[in-house]
Amino acid sequence: MSYHELLLPKLEEFVKCYMSRYDPSHDWEHVHRVRNLALKLAHSVEGKPDFEAVEIAALLHDFNDKKYQESSEAFDVSGYLKSLGYPAELSSLVDRIVDNVSYRKELQYKALGEIDTWREGCIELHIVQDADKLDAMGAFGIMRCAAFSGSRNILLYSSQLDYMPDPKPTKDVVTPREDSCVYHFHEKLLDLKDSMKTKEGIRLAKSRHEFMLQFLEQVDMEFSLRS
Repeated sequence: MSYHELLLPKLEEFVKCYMSRYDPSHDWEHVHRVRNLALKLAHSVEGKPDFEAVEIAALLHDFNDKKYQESSEAFDVSGYLKSLGYPAELSSLVDRIVDNVSYRKELQYKALGEIDTWREGCIELHIVQDADKLDAMGAFGIMRCAAFSGSRNILLYSSQLDYMPDPKPTKDVVTPREDSCVYHFHEKLLDLKDSMKTKEGIRLAKSRHEFMLQFLEQVDMEFSLRS
């Protein structure tokens, strides 16, 4: 039995406890799905990704999510892993993946034109990013979006914001009071398909994207009394 197999149960129990503070959109079940997706993607890519780094980073990917934490509350991923007994090099790699996994950061770097050789070439980062995005799409993405909206008292549907011809207003002209669960699809979730980095991630994203489009069409049909 490898050291990872010995340490993994302790890590899983810690993650389950840590994520219990979050709402159902970012709970242990989300982490568990992302871990499974990441391992599936890791088996599909060319070359030899670090499977241990992929699995551990997937388990810890939401630990420093800015939606839930202030910067002063940042969790020391590398320090925690080393305290469990993981090697320093692996711990540092996982820490770096977790720090760069968020879609928000990805967009910020792109907007600033910041090109980083490590971010562009780290296949383990790309795998975890794709896995996280896939769980934001499709049936689970729809449920997670509704769960997060409910936890923040955000409208599920806004008759003023959501039922209108394209293009939808950009996020910077939408006030928090006007925001809605359905608007989040137009503001973010429908863009995820074109940001995938692995071949298998691209393939899996297509059907999940189509399912979201079907869902939004059904919402419009029901609101307009066409169904």
